[in-house]
Amino acid sequence: MTSTSLIESDYESKAIRITWNPEGEFIQVEWKGYATDVEYLEILAKQLALTKQKKANRILYDLRKMGMVSADNQNYTNEVYFPQMAQAGSKRAAIVVPESIFGEASVNSILGKKNEALFEAELFKDTDSARQWLTRTA
Repeated sequence: MTSTSLIESDYESKAIRITWNPEGEFIQVEWKGYATDVEYLEILAKQLALTKQKKANRILYDLRKMGMVSADNQNYTNEVYFPQMAQAGSKRAAIVVPESIFGEASVNSILGKKNEALFEAELFKDTDSARQWLTRTA
């Protein structure tokens, strides 16, 4: 593996911040704002790379500031990203729902089509509850 194929433990852009939580041993993805379709796909690739690098089986998605996700990217998330994350070892996802009604509708649409066998996912209103659920013993 080359260093260019993996991201650092922390990644940040105008739309997102991705970090590794060593104490809870999970990835935390914090959306900070809108991402274009291209940026959205790049963000998913970075999340997947960090999941593989850290051999992470848990991820906390803080989507409170996430905007609407296009139908094409919703389909990509379900058909490509989720199966890749499951194959990389992801088993649990705690999702803090978006504040925007458009973002919330996107998340509900994506999760409504998710294959339940891939990994366990739960929705939350705040990060504390999401973190508690994510780090409890399965």
